[in-house]
Amino acid sequence: MQSERSRKKRQALEKKKRNYKESLEKVAALDYRWVVPLAKNIRMKSQILAKFISFVFSDIATTPLLNKKTSVNRFALMRGLTRILFPQSETILTKIERSIQTLQESVGEISSEILTDTEVTQELLAPFIEMVCTAVEANPQLIALFGQPQILEDAFGPLGERISGIVSLIPALSTQAAERFPDLKETFFHALFSLNKEERNHIYILAENILGEVYKEKVFPLLKRTLSSDPRGKVLAPILSGAIEAIPGESCINALLSIACTPHNEISNGRVIAIAIQEIGGLYVKISQVISELCPPSLARELRTTQDDAGGIFPSIEKSWDYFTETLNREEYAFWQPYLILPKNPMRHFASASVGSLYNIQLNADGKELFGVDNVLIKIQRPKLRELFLIQSEHILKLTDDAHKALIEDISLTKSIRSELLGLVSTLRRAVLNYHKQSQEELNFILEEKNADKVRFALGENNSIQVPRFFQSYPTIVFMEKMNGIKVTKIIQTKYLARREIADTIAKEYIDLVFNKGVVWADPHPGNILYDDLSHQVSMIDLNPCFVWDVKTREEFKHLIYRLLLRDAAGVYRTLYHLVDNPESLHSNTILDDLGHFLNLSMGSASLTRFVGEFIKTLSENQIDLKVEVQAALRGLSQIALTTASISARNNFGRILRKQFTLKELVGTVWNVGIIRVSKVILSTLFEFTRQMPEYDIGPVLDERDISMLSSRTYELAQANVCHILFKRVSPEDHPNLKMSQDGQMLLITSDLYIEIIEKVRPASVRYVIEVPSRKWLKERQEFVKLASIARSFCTIECLEQLRRNSLDDYWRIVEAWSKDPFLKTVEETQLIGEVRIAARNLYSLRFANIWESIFSGLPYSAKIFWRFLMRVEFWKESSKQNYLVSQKKKFGDTLLTNLAYSSFFRIKILILEAILWYLRKKMSHLKFSMHLLPMSTQELENLILFGLSRNFTEYKSKFK
Repeated sequence: MQSERSRKKRQALEKKKRNYKESLEKVAALDYRWVVPLAKNIRMKSQILAKFISFVFSDIATTPLLNKKTSVNRFALMRGLTRILFPQSETILTKIERSIQTLQESVGEISSEILTDTEVTQELLAPFIEMVCTAVEANPQLIALFGQPQILEDAFGPLGERISGIVSLIPALSTQAAERFPDLKETFFHALFSLNKEERNHIYILAENILGEVYKEKVFPLLKRTLSSDPRGKVLAPILSGAIEAIPGESCINALLSIACTPHNEISNGRVIAIAIQEIGGLYVKISQVISELCPPSLARELRTTQDDAGGIFPSIEKSWDYFTETLNREEYAFWQPYLILPKNPMRHFASASVGSLYNIQLNADGKELFGVDNVLIKIQRPKLRELFLIQSEHILKLTDDAHKALIEDISLTKSIRSELLGLVSTLRRAVLNYHKQSQEELNFILEEKNADKVRFALGENNSIQVPRFFQSYPTIVFMEKMNGIKVTKIIQTKYLARREIADTIAKEYIDLVFNKGVVWADPHPGNILYDDLSHQVSMIDLNPCFVWDVKTREEFKHLIYRLLLRDAAGVYRTLYHLVDNPESLHSNTILDDLGHFLNLSMGSASLTRFVGEFIKTLSENQIDLKVEVQAALRGLSQIALTTASISARNNFGRILRKQFTLKELVGTVWNVGIIRVSKVILSTLFEFTRQMPEYDIGPVLDERDISMLSSRTYELAQANVCHILFKRVSPEDHPNLKMSQDGQMLLITSDLYIEIIEKVRPASVRYVIEVPSRKWLKERQEFVKLASIARSFCTIECLEQLRRNSLDDYWRIVEAWSKDPFLKTVEETQLIGEVRIAARNLYSLRFANIWESIFSGLPYSAKIFWRFLMRVEFWKESSKQNYLVSQKKKFGDTLLTNLAYSSFFRIKILILEAILWYLRKKMSHLKFSMHLLPMSTQELENLILFGLSRNFTEYKSKFK
């Protein structure tokens, strides 16, 4: 027994050493030379930084000890600070920690005494900052270990221990910090404004330098890699990068502190990009909503939240506050001055929009009695907003022009892909022009109060949606009620299980408002919708622009939706006579042909926002202008679809919308359009939808024991020169091949295989890279890696290695084509890759079809049949695609895959197989208490997965034969 414990202890130690060694080797390979000038600048400003940080600590220390959690958090801060300044006192702190329950008050007094003496703290912190910066200047790779405090302590001794102390206080680097100090962002800003103006200016300049280098060296390259898997990345990456480069210097400190205070489990490249766009504000925020529809889900989810907390009146919080207070002191607002309690120090805005910011101001006793509320929201418009929108519009249009020019000059693009991307650029350009025009209409805040009155009148006695009361309105400032609830993008983080119900509630209320109450709200993005968890109440804020339309227009709009969905050009043309401002513009010889061409090209489009944008663009090119309320309804419905999807991917938006269309209307429309035409549209739409949906994994999951075992075995295979397989642990947020649901709440594809060509010149070599979510990401998100995904990757590698030993020419053709964009692959290349995938699926089925045969699995016989049948149908689907490619190659030769058209028979066959797969996966997912844990030991898993690659396998029991 003793020897067994010793053996396990040695194995654990060896594993720890190996992990440290791998981490340090990765760090050593990174190029962080760009950090050296920044470290030097920080070292030169060490005194000011130390003073700023000392104010932060002092602010936390003086927070009242309201409960045990606050006391423990303060002690954590004291411990972290003491480790920075006095590492030799660790043993004393450990003793205090053991007695914390009985010494809470004493600990609070000790921490306050240590931390509130800012001069002493500053004097001790300054040399520490200089020491860290000096170390980073000499070894810039050290910066990469800041997120791994345990390695810092073990590998770098006292210095590493002291650095880990301050790391544990920053939410972006430490999960515990986010939990301990949830209001740290406000604390940072309060400390910032405790400095004098000259000191703040030094901090601003330093923040601008830091943020600029971080975006240049880390964010932009990763953004390009994230978008490189899709041709649209050639358009989106430079436009997003160009927009972020426009961030004003004064906004850099806001962005930097926002990034630092983002919880570690939420930080991602997408979040960092979204924070920058929030700080720029204006039209950049608007256009990011359009771009989000075209990005991978992880990046799209972050871009959709840019309007949740856009920048203030000015980039500088201090400058914004000064303008706000100066405005309130004007004579026309004298009525409010006796009732407002304005803080002495600058206050950060409570919320913001593209046209202004809101401040949550407390009322005194007289104000509370007069207005019946404790606080009032004051919305104030940015000065010179027309000029700002014009500058931003011109900059974004220049970015689209540059993208257009780059696409024309890119000889690597095929004609069809270039045409699609140019259409995307045109859509973005049109969106900028539309938003610029719409923003001009939002500049009179008096209209917002009138819009609120419209909505309130339309709702009548129905209290399902709340709108704020307006106490007083002026063209550039309004005093309004603060609504209960929080933004829907925030509440789903705490109401994980209720997110679909929340999404459906919002969709139901909005659709009812549009179709039954006759009120069209054009901008229902997540930042403008509040949800009160206690009363389950939905509230709408920022009601510009908002329109009321009559029953006739509503009914014709329904017909337009029908005709667009059924791609009926003639029906759309007839309906437009009732929905445009200038019906005479429809008397054109080309409009019907253009509509038909647009509807045929958009067959099966999965992007509602892009479809609406392209439709409006087609009309605009023919000088046809939809009524403003119709445009608002189209934009509003597409936006509410995005909003509900960002809350829950399982929302029932489509079902709720269908309730507005009666069966009689549907049958009549289908009859008018023609059953054959409708059938073709439905078939094409469903086929394109299934093609774009990832084949999500289902079945038993692996844990870290299994992944660690496979990782160590792949190392042995490389040492034996069998093949080089690398497990790469990454964040799915930044690696779109690990597919996530649209709301970002579920991982669909849990691992991905790609091939790296290390050396093309003989003796050529490759590396098989299996991307798997990082251990930390899986733990924080409570996600798991599926057996099916990992096992298929290893079966694929085994088939490729078999081919390498048989036909090196075919092997290299597959390797070179493997990571190509699907649109750029030829039929033959796709066919060769398909042969590998079919062989791999066959291996996977043979090895894992009977894993549930044990009597201890507790599965009914039907479930075992479902498991085997699922594998068989997946094999049939892959084979059907392969057979179709073979037949098309015989007809058309080795053409690009994008040039192929799919026959109706093939589409029907694939849809039937997809329907069967959907049914089988649904049945298996309903087995809550079985088929999710791996029904075998780690050793048995190794034998099955590495059967052909490793020779270290045992005889299998009959259940695996």
